[in-house]
Amino acid sequence: MDSVVVGGLAILALIIGIVAGYIGFKSNYEKKLVAARESAEMIIKDAEKDADRLKKEVLLEAKEENHKYRAEVENELKERRNEVLLQEKRMIQREKNLDRKDEILEKREQSIETKETKIQEKLERVTEKGKIKLKLSLQNNKKNWNVFLQSVKKKRKRLS
Repeated sequence: MDSVVVGGLAILALIIGIVAGYIGFKSNYEKKLVAARESAEMIIKDAEKDADRLKKEVLLEAKEENHKYRAEVENELKERRNEVLLQEKRMIQREKNLDRKDEILEKREQSIETKETKIQEKLERVTEKGKIKLKLSLQNNKKNWNVFLQSVKKKRKRLS
């Protein structure tokens, strides 16, 4: 019986050893599993922190780029406005110059028309005076001719 008891005790010790090994293994496995989960959670938390940090950095860079781009666009727009204003001032100045030249031309035209009218009136007066003088001269010549003819007739009569 001793051998049965020893055999039983050995089996019992083996079973207890297996159970203790299983419990130890399970406990060790669970500890490793908990540690792995904790490690995974820490890695995830760190990754989330890194992701948040990177997200903030990217957003900050995007905001800075947006601000820089906006400033460039505003500067370019300001330059274009200044160019347009300058061109507008030039156009206004040209328009004023053209208006001034137009006024000068109108005054010249008016002056020329006035002079033409005066010249035409003078010409008409001179022509009228000339016609009158010509008529008077023709009348005088006719009278003189008649006087001459009468004198010639008188001389003929005397001679005949």
